[in-house]
Amino acid sequence: MKQALKKECSVLGISLLIYKILLNTAVSVAVLIAVAMYLFAGNGMDTLFGELPELVSAYSGWGYLLAIAAGAVCLLIWKKPDFCVHQILKKGRPMTFSAFMILLCLFMSGQLISQVGIFLMDGIFGIFGYSVSEYMASNGVSTDHFSMLLYVGFAAPIFEEILFRGLVLRTLEPYGKRMAILISALLFGFYHGNPVQAPYAAIVGMVLGYVAMEYHILWAMVLHMFNNLIFAHTLPRLLQDLPVQTSNGILYSVMIAFSLAAVIILLVKHRQVVASIRKDPIQPWQYDGAFTSPMLLVLIGSCVLDMILFMGLMFMSR
Repeated sequence: MKQALKKECSVLGISLLIYKILLNTAVSVAVLIAVAMYLFAGNGMDTLFGELPELVSAYSGWGYLLAIAAGAVCLLIWKKPDFCVHQILKKGRPMTFSAFMILLCLFMSGQLISQVGIFLMDGIFGIFGYSVSEYMASNGVSTDHFSMLLYVGFAAPIFEEILFRGLVLRTLEPYGKRMAILISALLFGFYHGNPVQAPYAAIVGMVLGYVAMEYHILWAMVLHMFNNLIFAHTLPRLLQDLPVQTSNGILYSVMIAFSLAAVIILLVKHRQVVASIRKDPIQPWQYDGAFTSPMLLVLIGSCVLDMILFMGLMFMSR
């Protein structure tokens, strides 16, 4: 079993690495086309660098969408329709309203954990005159353009769930459900490529993995979409005309409300949670099989390099 798991993880590592390369290539091509169009329109090189951030923001979304379309086709050819239908779209228990609200609170509590992490990083790097939150705000993904809104709000939540809670989770499921949820969540975190989002993505990835495993991947997509489209895009825009302190106060109040609800839920249901974990504990051979897989380690290494690059760019942007 250990060797079989190691082999599966290597195949998954190669697959995710190929998609990562495809994603970066598609975005680069989209930006290069945008630059070419800008120059062919009669604009000079002297103004290009001033307009480059706007061109990247306006056109990179189309590159992401192209990569998702290509990735979906490759997945369908590789894993065949049978796997996509009977494994990725496997049905579990029926979702109830109360269960969904509980899972929503647990999922959204990750936002407050993320903000606490950013606050701590700001405190550490602030000693040296750097601000992680300011760098993220000035260099983060903007959904002001239609292509990026389409990607962040709809395409990414759908395809990332297919990739991590579909391909990864269901491929690893025969080797242990809890292990499959953990590995898929960790890879989801690393895949974000920066030390700010990675811990948050790994935490919510465990909730999404549980939802896909126990209920249906469609519910994981709904939660993912709620975060990206409603909380990260729509709510800030509804509050943008308010004073900054008022807007931030409302956003933090929402995060705290979800987090308090999550704490209460965990306190009430802690015995069930502990019993569930003890029922299917992760065995040492599962750790060994996964984290001694060469290509999985190469994938994680490439993501760590992305994080180092992120920090390097932050230091150079001062």
